[in-house]
Amino acid sequence: MFFGAETDELRALAAETDQIGDLVTQTRAFLVGLIDVMPTIWVGDDATQFTTSIAQTHAPALQATAGRLATAANEMRTSANRQDQTSNN
Repeated sequence: MFFGAETDELRALAAETDQIGDLVTQTRAFLVGLIDVMPTIWVGDDATQFTTSIAQTHAPALQATAGRLATAANEMRTSANRQDQTSNN
């Protein structure tokens, strides 16, 4: 016996995953933009450490997370399409 997902729900989950990925991308862009204005509002060793942490750790991690979310959403849509094709044959 074979069990599959509800394809409409799988596509809805993919759309939600895309939205979350967009939010992660926007958050990354905000943080990277913050690095540009940071020297005008905060100076010193703590500021440097903070901006370095964003640039070297957090921004890349957010970018990777957004990429993984996009991949997962695409895989969900592909799976839904394949299940629909199988069901229609």
